[in-house]
Amino acid sequence: MGVKTGKSVREGGRTLLESPELLDSFCAEWQGEAVRLDGPAPRGLALLAQNARRMECAGSALAAEPRGGALVVTRAPQAAPPRITEVRVRLEPPQKGLAGAQPFAWVTWKTDVPATSRVEYIAEGQPARRTPVDAALKREHRVRVDFLVPGEEYSFRAISVDAWGQRAEAPATRAD
Repeated sequence: MGVKTGKSVREGGRTLLESPELLDSFCAEWQGEAVRLDGPAPRGLALLAQNARRMECAGSALAAEPRGGALVVTRAPQAAPPRITEVRVRLEPPQKGLAGAQPFAWVTWKTDVPATSRVEYIAEGQPARRTPVDAALKREHRVRVDFLVPGEEYSFRAISVDAWGQRAEAPATRAD
């Protein structure tokens, strides 16, 4: 089952997935007695159990219990969200000779636990924009930010969510 964005998925009057938080991206695969998640699982996430007795994410067992035909994530095994460090931005100029070329940026950072990758960026006087979520859980992150306007000043924020749905954000510093 894959969900692009939302809080619940229903089919034929029954709930297949329900989350207390808006999910940016979510994918689950039922394999025997396990449901394997490819992305964060916030506390309170409920999935139709079918024959599954446990949930796993990034190779780790999640604290989950059966409730009314569903498996529900009960708590995060760690109390704190991921710690983000070493956030850097490297701006790249437009490619010469390429019509319509625009500058872009690489934003890199590290987290103390495996987590997703996303960047929020803002030009002065403009609304915030975000890159698509990279749902792969990793400790070293690298996101390309495209479609920057030449001459504009931007601020960037690294956003990571761990396997248990705990979110962290950190501002980036420019690496020239």
